[in-house]
Amino acid sequence: MNRTIIKQCLNLPKEAKNIRTEVVGRNIEIYYEVEAWKNEKCTLVEESYNIMKKQVPNSIQKATERNECPGAETNLEEIKGTKEWLDKYFPIVKASSLSLSDKFLQYKPNTKRQKIFKERVIYAINSGLEDFRAQSMDPAIGEDGNIYYKAGIMTDFILSAKSWQEKAKMFLPEKESRLGFTKERIVFLALLIKYLMEERGYSTRKSWKMVCDNSKDLGNFYNPKCTHVALEPTGSRQIGQWYDLGNNGKITQKDGEFDIFICVGAGYDDYPNLTNITNDFLPNCIFNHATGWVVCSI
Repeated sequence: MNRTIIKQCLNLPKEAKNIRTEVVGRNIEIYYEVEAWKNEKCTLVEESYNIMKKQVPNSIQKATERNECPGAETNLEEIKGTKEWLDKYFPIVKASSLSLSDKFLQYKPNTKRQKIFKERVIYAINSGLEDFRAQSMDPAIGEDGNIYYKAGIMTDFILSAKSWQEKAKMFLPEKESRLGFTKERIVFLALLIKYLMEERGYSTRKSWKMVCDNSKDLGNFYNPKCTHVALEPTGSRQIGQWYDLGNNGKITQKDGEFDIFICVGAGYDDYPNLTNITNDFLPNCIFNHATGWVVCSI
């Protein structure tokens, strides 16, 4: 990495020489040499600069790890793990707010998909629900093989369900990040119906149809039978706090299981729908046009 950039970003002494970086555990060590006078003779003395990864902005972390130039200012929304960052990339899903008395659940389904989805929502509510955070957009995979979140990234990754599971756990361990359970994705979609009714003003019937039967107005779908047949970059088609509702299917863990996976959404029926659920898949199964659905604790 360019010495001038490091000096500017980290306020190192101007006379610092032989600068090098080293990642040690959760810290980034910056080593450099400065001139020191002893007995009228100039020598080089090595000093170090320690950065805690929890405190340093993502921009500086990436600069030291990926040889990139970070921005001059700190943006709390870009510091991984801060409340500002979590609220932007992992908004809270208020699962506990769902109730069997909710207006949208008084609706009588008029299609098979709606009937099945309503049964799943009722089961989820009766089993007990806790609030959680969920990714606001599809994840991308960096050069280091780890998950990161940024708008404008194409997500044509080919990974096994097990790989997504492992990467999700490694992403934000202090917040117990993991692949979401299928039940949690059902709850997420139920709250989407509620949002469309209460915040967007759609009728109950229209809201159910948009989520369960034909979701073309809520997201892009990789489906030859639809108008759009190509994937879109992350951060597309905002609906409330969420992006990329369609585009890719969402890989989830089967409820109560850790080695069985289910892909939800991006259905390839006559019409794409967000509630489409695949059969069970084993860990080594590779999903095309699907990404992991990552959640974490509040």
